[in-house]
Amino acid sequence: MRKVYLDNAATTQPHLKVVEAMQPYFTEVFGNPLSLHSYGQAAKKAIDEAREKIAKLINAKPSEIIFYRGLWQSLKPSFIRPGSKKGNRRGKRKDCQAYKCKTL
Repeated sequence: MRKVYLDNAATTQPHLKVVEAMQPYFTEVFGNPLSLHSYGQAAKKAIDEAREKIAKLINAKPSEIIFYRGLWQSLKPSFIRPGSKKGNRRGKRKDCQAYKCKTL
């Protein structure tokens, strides 16, 4: 019997080409891009190059491309009101009841 994975909302199997393209970043270029050592600088270079490629692909500026770690980190800026002071808890989040997610 052939198995079919139906829980892609939780996690998705990456395409083989993506796994192959990412392999060096799991085994060779895995440094913290904020670090000054060679591993970190190699990672920063890879991120900057990816940012430039994506920007060119969608006709944007590299500074407009932002990488996030996951869902919560990518949604968080949309819940902060423009002009709100960091650390000011009152009125910081918008009403987000229409979108329910376990990670929120």
